[in-house]
Amino acid sequence: MSDTVKTLETAAKRLWNYFFAPRVRETQKAMLRYYRARVTTAASGGVMGVKRPFDDTEQFFPYVSSMAAAPVGSQVVIVVFGEGRNAKNHMIFMYPDGRNL
Repeated sequence: MSDTVKTLETAAKRLWNYFFAPRVRETQKAMLRYYRARVTTAASGGVMGVKRPFDDTEQFFPYVSSMAAAPVGSQVVIVVFGEGRNAKNHMIFMYPDGRNL
């Protein structure tokens, strides 16, 4: 890799890390997002295990009371409040067709 390419790469990384990334985080703090996942572990102790499509990592999130009986293997919608770094900001909210609402 030439010095020019390395310099441009370094400048781009710095621009992202010190300018764009903080601005993106600021604008997403109050945002509400959602995504679908598959139930992998039944509800227990106030949390339920899910896996996102194409991801082998099982994550455990709280759920609304109407989702307590969601069977393993079913698709669910997870709502994310704010940035989503904290698992407590994720909530298993409904089935994709909304039948539990």
